[in-house]
Amino acid sequence: MKEYISKENLKQINFKDLIKIWNKTDEILENFENQPKIVAKVFYEATKKQLNEIYNNPYKKDLGLVEGYNLDLHTKIVINQFAKFYPQFKEVLQNNIFNLKDFLTLLTIHDIGKVDEEVQELKKNNVAKKIWKNKEIEKTEEMAKEILGNLFSKDQNKDKKNSVALWLLGEGSQNFGALLNNFYPVDKFTNEIKEIAKITGKSEEKIFDLLEMYLACDASAYTSSAISDFENEINQNTNLNSKTEEKGKEKKYEKIKKRYDENGEGGPGNGVNKWFKQSNNEIKFTGKFKDLDMEKKIQEIREKLK
Repeated sequence: MKEYISKENLKQINFKDLIKIWNKTDEILENFENQPKIVAKVFYEATKKQLNEIYNNPYKKDLGLVEGYNLDLHTKIVINQFAKFYPQFKEVLQNNIFNLKDFLTLLTIHDIGKVDEEVQELKKNNVAKKIWKNKEIEKTEEMAKEILGNLFSKDQNKDKKNSVALWLLGEGSQNFGALLNNFYPVDKFTNEIKEIAKITGKSEEKIFDLLEMYLACDASAYTSSAISDFENEINQNTNLNSKTEEKGKEKKYEKIKKRYDENGEGGPGNGVNKWFKQSNNEIKFTGKFKDLDMEKKIQEIREKLK
């Protein structure tokens, strides 16, 4: 008689495989500084493969973005941004709560809850944005807690790392966005950072550095320079919707790049192209968010953290 493995037992087996693969990536990450883009891609592909086994291929699913990206393509661009600006970002990771592997893992799973069936069903039914947005955060935090709980299980700082990761993926990034929209007070936001810093034993500036780095990688993925390494993949794997589709015979990559270059719209109307100053090895929030000067706002936050 055949023995049948329950879904839960199969999941546990797949998590054991993920942990084995994840532990083995230490060797390739030793070469990260020399070949950041290549090593980051190898790390991501290895981790993604196991997560696809555990969660029924989330990286193949459509994110529901105007650009038509699936989770895989968006995450690749985000991780490539981190690798591109690693000469700047490596200082943030020095003596911080996360090491290089931890942060690459965080970027790998940062949007995994957005392709959850419940989230997609809410979007299809045209419910209020606040409702499906909260569900996105809830699902991402739920899955991140499970993933990191397994990967950090033998880490003496596992509780601290989990707390910071869930804050970055949830309240931290959401409240920073609300702050930029003048919906969230600076003092309340800086107090949250101070609380996270107490949990970790790291400085308040270090915690804000992590948040700024995380948001720079994610948000700058919606800039024309960020997609320059992904022309072929965008042309092959992107499902443009009516908001981006244009008349003519331009390829998908050209249409999206034109949209970014002309309108500065990285994502639905956010004007992300205008947020950043990007050079060969440095990226900074220096632009405008609507009428708000982002650089001055970040300076204000840092002054209150001193």
